[in-house]
Amino acid sequence: MSDPLVSVLLCVYNGERYIKDAIKSIYGQTFQDYEIIVVNDGSTDRTSDILDSLDSVKLKVFWQENQGLTRSLNKAISLAKGKYLARQDADDISLPDRLRSQVNALENNPEAAVCAVGAEFIDEKSESLMFKKPVLRILSSGEGKEFQGFTHGSLMFRRDVLTEMGGYYEGIMYSQDYFLLSNVLRKYSAEMIPDIHYKFRINRSSLTLTKRRQQRRCHDAISRHFRLAGKCNDPMPPSIKTGHMNLRDIKFVDTDTLAVLSPDSYYDYVCGCYLYSSGQYNKAARRLKSVIKRNPWFLRALFMMTKVKLKSLNTG
Repeated sequence: MSDPLVSVLLCVYNGERYIKDAIKSIYGQTFQDYEIIVVNDGSTDRTSDILDSLDSVKLKVFWQENQGLTRSLNKAISLAKGKYLARQDADDISLPDRLRSQVNALENNPEAAVCAVGAEFIDEKSESLMFKKPVLRILSSGEGKEFQGFTHGSLMFRRDVLTEMGGYYEGIMYSQDYFLLSNVLRKYSAEMIPDIHYKFRINRSSLTLTKRRQQRRCHDAISRHFRLAGKCNDPMPPSIKTGHMNLRDIKFVDTDTLAVLSPDSYYDYVCGCYLYSSGQYNKAARRLKSVIKRNPWFLRALFMMTKVKLKSLNTG
């Protein structure tokens, strides 16, 4: 039996709520030459039982003691057989033509190492928040490129490129995906598909929300590093490796007020901002009102509510 063309990499920890829908969205692809590599990173909920119920020759599940997302992704890469590696997050949805579109794009452009697609952002109830299309931007230093508007779970890489890069760097605590992609784009080109082929879920338990302050600061430090670095193998600022930032390493971003918000409040705030950006002003107002009611001191929410009211008046 020949190896599949695509390996879908899915790492999960306590993902019982959405894991079934995520995997079924791959089962429903119009492109069928794939395998799904699932690394169950020591889940303690019903994730294992759900995975056992999703029996398929295409589904390969590997259980391990909890080691974190980065090591789990590297294990998935080592187990994959496909020429192309497609990421899939355990709470997201791939639309039916996602794999076919990305394979076609990479097959038609041998110089491209990675392919991104447009994504719809959804909330915990799968209600639409906004749409984002990937954009490739040349860094002002002239020393590389970076994606904007992409979601990591929607990317497809060439396996040989990820192997060449050594996979995900395990010395970074947060934003490992952004670091890897930045490294890839310094040497290779990319394909961008603006069509919406992925649904990215915003939920309270995601790493992006629970570790928001650390991720933002690591992201800023990595971005600054690649703006200043002359070569891919230049040493990283030590703070990137530890996750502890200082003003010498990053452009200052005031995230302290976000850090003290409860997960519920931050979730509603993020959803409200996304709804505002997509012109859903009434829905945005409802989300932001709930944040302000719980956190009347939170100036960002008050400022966003003012913007929502002004837009509503102008469009009314």
